[in-house]
Amino acid sequence: AHRMDAVDGGEAAPTSAEEMATSSQEVEAKREEKRAAIRASIEATKAKQEEEKEEKVDERFAAFRIEPKKDEEGDKNFPPHLHAAAQLFCMTDNVPLAKQLKKDVDAFLDTLRVGPDGTSSHNVGRGCICWLCGHVGIPKNVDKCSKGQKAAGICGMCEEDAQTNFVRLEQPQAPGEAARYIPWMQVKSRATEAEIAAAGALEK
Repeated sequence: AHRMDAVDGGEAAPTSAEEMATSSQEVEAKREEKRAAIRASIEATKAKQEEEKEEKVDERFAAFRIEPKKDEEGDKNFPPHLHAAAQLFCMTDNVPLAKQLKKDVDAFLDTLRVGPDGTSSHNVGRGCICWLCGHVGIPKNVDKCSKGQKAAGICGMCEEDAQTNFVRLEQPQAPGEAARYIPWMQVKSRATEAEIAAAGALEK
């Protein structure tokens, strides 16, 4: 059997069953290529998600203790420190929150390591973690968050206070020595190159 296709001049050219089968195979091959590309994309996305979940958390984060609220004291599921908090975010598929926590704590540790550089000013105060966005830093209402005050910290990033807890970093101490805490520090502003150059000129 043949199918007649119209061509220029009103004439018709026969299309063999073999040609039709070849055309059908080409269409199916293209469809399979698209399906394969979609499958590969899905697998790549899954692999990336698994890699993010397995991202290692700095063990030093365990030194940052999370202060439970009154109704959280004694709760065995409450994360005792920021290392546990980061792991909890990862285990509950909240990897972006874990990354935010890591970014903030890494910045704090860098500030401690480098020390004053003469070009930056810092905010210093009590730190808090926000369970809604993962941010760790000085709360927006820092003036109302000194030790002993009952006000909840307002997150400096998402500005929520529904799920925040204060964080403290204890300094190493000798037996019998009273506990001392390192306040949270974060960059408030950095001097511009022009301001640094002007300050340098004054020294000459």
